[in-house]
Amino acid sequence: GRIKIKGLSLDVSAVIFIALLFGHFGVIIPKELGNFGLVLFIFTIGIQAGPGFFDSFRSKGKTLILITMLIICSACLTAVGLKYAFDIDTPSVVGLIAGALTSTPGLAVAIDSTHSPLASIAYGIAYPFGVIGVILFVKLLPKIMRVNLDQEARRLEIERRGQFPELGTCIYRVTNASVFNRSLMQINARAMTGAVISRLKHKDEISIPTAHTVLHEGDYIQAVGSEESLNQLSVLIGEREEGELPLDKTQEIESLLLTKKDMINKQLGDLNLQKNFGCTVTRVRRSGIDLSPSPDLALKFGDKLMVVGEKEGLKGVARLLGNNAKKLSDTDFFPIAMGIVLGVLFGKLNISFSDTLSFSPGLTGGVLMVALVLS
Repeated sequence: GRIKIKGLSLDVSAVIFIALLFGHFGVIIPKELGNFGLVLFIFTIGIQAGPGFFDSFRSKGKTLILITMLIICSACLTAVGLKYAFDIDTPSVVGLIAGALTSTPGLAVAIDSTHSPLASIAYGIAYPFGVIGVILFVKLLPKIMRVNLDQEARRLEIERRGQFPELGTCIYRVTNASVFNRSLMQINARAMTGAVISRLKHKDEISIPTAHTVLHEGDYIQAVGSEESLNQLSVLIGEREEGELPLDKTQEIESLLLTKKDMINKQLGDLNLQKNFGCTVTRVRRSGIDLSPSPDLALKFGDKLMVVGEKEGLKGVARLLGNNAKKLSDTDFFPIAMGIVLGVLFGKLNISFSDTLSFSPGLTGGVLMVALVLS
């Protein structure tokens, strides 16, 4: 799969060509192993596609479904027409459709429906040409349409990041008389501006502010937020300056990972980290994007929280969130096994429309649908 000819390679699809070669020379594997490999393949595809599947379905689902139906119908009509033109048996035609569309789940349904080895043989003949055709199409279409894929990828990344303003940090000198001798809770700084105040310097003492921290003339505060929220905070507080306030010897800023499952989907405000641990979250990094730590932000597995506070408090927050990098790379086999079992059971459902027409998701269809929903 790593062999390239004029920039084209088969990549992981080369596995099936090697399998065809092995099968040609008489290598046999147990049917159960084949079914297990197929189920695992389909389940992992569903898990990978699931998170973006329903968002895409809502935004442009009608268009994608219409195009998909046109492709499938044109392929089926072509196959049926050629069946009568060349007098091909039905199991072979079904296998050819599955192979030409490189649909492994389709092969499983073809075998279950026809109970004939001819479906597998026709699939094996059509699949390599289907794979090569798709690879050539994917590689050549951008050149035909004169589209630079690297530029398109960068444009989409900029568009994606544009939905989440870049976060910055700066310090302010408290010069607005309207906030003198008032607490952060009284001026409602977080809700008014969207910025997070992470540190406060009063005279020569630096502290982690709480809702009851009182601002005095000449104090310095450090805040994190988008450019817009930082500008709004400047109007509320006073003069904006560049730089950072140093941390006290007992204070630290740490990056903590959320790896504890009972914390997933909890809102940041519900954890009340300031009251319970004396710590403040300044930003949340998710999938390479910095998110503003609003109280209603729902936390996800693998989120990286930048937390500032006293060392002992940070240890407590770390225990609360999990902060176990090993869990991010570990595979939990129980939900995988349970998902596959549920998929197999769902695939056995049979919906009858009449005495002669019934529909069942089948082994692979059931596993795929359950994987999409679970992920």
